[in-house]
Amino acid sequence: MLTLGFNCYMRDAAAVLVRDGEVIRAVEEERLSRIKNTGVFPERAIRFCLSDAGVDVHDLDAVAFNMRPWEGLSRRLAQVALGLPSSLAFANRGSDWAKMSAVPLHFARRFGRLPPWQWVGHHEAHAASAAVASGWDDAAVFVADGSGEIASTTTWHARSGRLTLLEQVDFPHSLGYFYSALTEWLGFTPASDEGTTMGLSSHGSPNRAISDRFAAMLALDGRITPAWFRYQDGGTSYYSALWTAAFGPARRPDEPVTALHEDVAYAGQRRLEEVVFLSLRRLQARTGCRRVALAGGVALNSVVNGKILTETPFDELFVQPAPHDAGTAMGAAWVAGRRGHGRVGHRPVAPLADVALGPAFGQDDCEAAVRRAGLACERVDDAAGSAAAELVAGAVVGWFQGRAEFGPRALGRRSLLADPRHRETQDRVNHAVKGRELFRPFAPSVLEAHAADWFDGPCTPFMTTVVPVRNARRGLIAAVTHVDGTARPQTVRADTEYGRLITAFYRETGIPMVLNTSFNVKGEPIVTTPDEAIADLLGTSIDVLYLGDLRVLRPGSGLTLGCRCFSDRAGRSDSL
Repeated sequence: MLTLGFNCYMRDAAAVLVRDGEVIRAVEEERLSRIKNTGVFPERAIRFCLSDAGVDVHDLDAVAFNMRPWEGLSRRLAQVALGLPSSLAFANRGSDWAKMSAVPLHFARRFGRLPPWQWVGHHEAHAASAAVASGWDDAAVFVADGSGEIASTTTWHARSGRLTLLEQVDFPHSLGYFYSALTEWLGFTPASDEGTTMGLSSHGSPNRAISDRFAAMLALDGRITPAWFRYQDGGTSYYSALWTAAFGPARRPDEPVTALHEDVAYAGQRRLEEVVFLSLRRLQARTGCRRVALAGGVALNSVVNGKILTETPFDELFVQPAPHDAGTAMGAAWVAGRRGHGRVGHRPVAPLADVALGPAFGQDDCEAAVRRAGLACERVDDAAGSAAAELVAGAVVGWFQGRAEFGPRALGRRSLLADPRHRETQDRVNHAVKGRELFRPFAPSVLEAHAADWFDGPCTPFMTTVVPVRNARRGLIAAVTHVDGTARPQTVRADTEYGRLITAFYRETGIPMVLNTSFNVKGEPIVTTPDEAIADLLGTSIDVLYLGDLRVLRPGSGLTLGCRCFSDRAGRSDSL
C-alpha cells in the first residue's frame, strides 16, 4: 500500500510518502523553494518524494489531502448566520476554500494522472500523525492549533487502530489564535514567531492585574471573548483595541523589550498552560489512558509540553516531531492507508524513530559545491572527532550530514553546533550567526544515557519539551540554560554519527552534550543543499563547515588546513 499525503494553501506545505504504514520520504516545500513557511501547492516536495523513492504517480494506491474545504466553508457560513462577525467566522481562509476544492484538478494537471483521492479532516490528520507516530496502541490524543475546517481544539482516543473523537472546540475559540495575538502585540510576527514569545515569557514575573485580563480574554474551557480579537480577511491583525486598553500600545518590532512586555508574555503563557492542563485532565479521566500524544501548532509550545507529566495524571508523553501543519501530510497519508487497506490504518507499524526523511547529497555533490564556491577544503577521516575538537577550541561548527530532517527542529543533520559551557557562546551565536534576539535560548543535544543526570523531566529525541536543568549542573552549561533554569534537550544515541561527535566532546570536557541550533539565519528555512550550507558559512561568523567528511573553512576564521588531511586509495591529495 503506497500512499501520498500533502497539504497546501495554509502554511508549511509538505508532502509525505508512506509504504505499508512506514514513512519512507517526507519534506516541507520551504526546504526546496527556500520560502519560509510557504503554503503553495507542494509540487517540488511531491516530486522529490516520488523520484527519490524510485516510484511514479502511477504506483500510488491513494493520494490524501489534509482538509475538507467544502465542510469548512459551510460551517463558517453557518457561524455567520448565527451572528458571529464575518471577519472572525472566515478568518484568513475564505479566499482559500476554492483553491483547496480544486486541488485534485491541480494535481492531475501537474502530474498527468489523479490516483484514488482521499479528503481527510484537518484535525483527524493531526491526530493520526501523533497516534501512529507514537507507536502506542492505546493512547489519548490532544490536538490544538489555529483552526482546521472549523475545529481548533480536539481530543481523541486512539485504540486498536481506530481514532474516536471525544471533544471539540470550534473556531473562533482558538488557543492558536490567542497565542498569535499575544505574539503580534509583543511586536513579533504572528503565526511564525510564537517560539520567541515562549522564550520571552521566562523573563517575566507574575502580575495579578495582567493575569486577570487574560482570564477575561480566554476561559478555562478554551473559549475566547471575541471582542478581544480581530482577525481580518487578509491576515492583517489578530488583536482588537481591547489589548491596547488593557496593556498599552503594541510594541513595534524596532522598539526595545520592556519589563511590561516580559510580564505580558509570562501571563499569556501561564494562561495557555492552565487551559491545556485542564483539558488534558478531562481527557485522562474520560479515557483512563496513562499515555498522551500531542499534535497541532500549539504542541510546538515546548514549555507547556515539559510540564504535562507533572500537571496532569498522564505518565507518558509523545509529541509529534512535526506537530504543525506539515505533519498533517503524514497523518493524511496514514489515514488513506487505513481506508484503503484494513491492516495498515491508524494501528502503529513501529514508533517513528527518525525524521531524516528528506533530500540527501553524496560526497561528489559536496565537493562540487565547495569547488563552485572556491573555498579551502580537506577530507578528514574522523569528521565527528575533528568537529568535537574544534568545538572544544571555541569554534562555531556547521554540521551537514545525511538526509535533511522533516519538521521544524534541527536534530543533528542540518545543525549549527557550539560549546554549551560559556554564556558568551550563546550571545555570539545569537548575534553574529543567527541574527536573532539575544534573550532567545539555545537547546542542548545530550547523550541519551546521561540525560537524567542533567535534566529533571521528560527528554525526547525530537527536542519537544522544556525541562529544568538540575541545580548543580546549571553553571556548567550556561549557554544552553535559560534564564529560568530550564532547557529544551534533545536526546541522542551514542551509536549515531552525531552521538559520536558528542561522545568525543564529552571525553575532552566531561560535558555529555553540545549546543545545537538549526542551520539557518533568521528569516530563511533550514538549509537543504551543500550550496545553501556554504552560503550561510560565508554570510555569517560560522568558523568551519563539515559536509559529510569534508572540512570547509570560512575565509578569515583563523583556522588552517592540513592537520587532519589524508590520502585516498588512488594516492591523490584530499585537499581540494
